[in-house]
Amino acid sequence: GLEQLMTSMYSVVTLDLSENLSGPNTMARLVTGIQSGTLGKLEMLDLSNNRISDDGVEHLCEALALGCHALHSLSLLDTHIGLSEGSGRALGSLLSSSMSLEVLCLHWNYFTAKSAYPLLRGVHENGSNLGKLARLDL
Repeated sequence: GLEQLMTSMYSVVTLDLSENLSGPNTMARLVTGIQSGTLGKLEMLDLSNNRISDDGVEHLCEALALGCHALHSLSLLDTHIGLSEGSGRALGSLLSSSMSLEVLCLHWNYFTAKSAYPLLRGVHENGSNLGKLARLDL
């Protein structure tokens, strides 16, 4: 599975796991792999069409902020996020601290005013901090 694959992914720059995560355990393994530095060269991550959930995206964003400084594209289309304020806060925090992220795809999710506000604050901070975000797909 993913755990065995992670041991050989030190040079991976593009990882497309869309429609492939089988549940929270798989997401936890991915986050652990990011935190361990295994995916430190990652430039593009696609987790679209997976049931990541708000808790999952919070852990993912925290790991990406610490371990994937070259990430320039993150796709989280239809991942069942946005129901809680925590998901927007996590994504906003990632945006405000990331100087390399250029593309963030989030459409087909469940963002509300409460969860979108901290996300959009992060978009603003990214621009204020001279970040590279050029495409935001809500």
